[in-house]
Amino acid sequence: MLRRHWPIILGTVNCLTSFWSAVRWVLDRVGYAELLVAHFRDPGWLGAMLTPFLDPPPWLVFPCFVIGFLLIWWDMRRHRGTPQPLNPSFRAAPPARTTSLAATVDPQRKTEETPEEQKRRSEEMFPPRLYPRMDTEKAGRISDVDSLLAYIEPSRRIVPHILATLTDETHGYITELLALVQDEIDHQDRARTAGDAAPPPLARNRLRELLVLLKGNDISIYALHHMKILPERWEAPPERDPFQAELQLILAFWPGGAADSEEIEVQVDHGQPRWVKAGLPF
Repeated sequence: MLRRHWPIILGTVNCLTSFWSAVRWVLDRVGYAELLVAHFRDPGWLGAMLTPFLDPPPWLVFPCFVIGFLLIWWDMRRHRGTPQPLNPSFRAAPPARTTSLAATVDPQRKTEETPEEQKRRSEEMFPPRLYPRMDTEKAGRISDVDSLLAYIEPSRRIVPHILATLTDETHGYITELLALVQDEIDHQDRARTAGDAAPPPLARNRLRELLVLLKGNDISIYALHHMKILPERWEAPPERDPFQAELQLILAFWPGGAADSEEIEVQVDHGQPRWVKAGLPF
């Protein structure tokens, strides 16, 4: 029987050998895959591998110095005696031509600018800017009665800005405060006219109480000195009017308590638009 089927037996043994080689190859690849998975799950091996590069031993600096000096010495030996090629496009600069400044100036061309030319050149350098009649400016916060009195002194007229929602109580406080401030302005105006040196009739204690009452109702007061130009116009005149101005005290009543800002933007009326040169004050 062996004699009859020996080719089949040899072929089967050969196939088994190839099959076993394939099984070994598959098992090797499975082992590699398991190794990669283990490394990905526990990357601590990276630290051990990078430690020599991130924290080299202290003695390594001396071999690095020696190797660096040897490389510099070798580079100098390699280029010693080698001529450097000259750039063919290089040309020596011609000698500079010097001329006397006096020879280039024509005394016949010396001219002085006329006043009209100076005015025209000034307008070209600083073109005028149109400021509108209605604008906004910053008003400072009134913290106590002394700061309010400081705003009252140079003023002539009060312009109140009610920016908070008022109740009957707060409306009464503001009305009384404005009346007291206006009385002080009128008294100072009469004192300047008649030379009266009598003390002002302003009730400082009552004014202090009104400030405290308004603050307790979450109403802050901001003040601003403002100069309104007269006569009132909505269009800028071709030429300036004779100077007439009204010194105003703008009092803005703003909603809020102690956490308010020190300045706010309030609307102001300049009386008329005006042209102002750039960089120059009004």
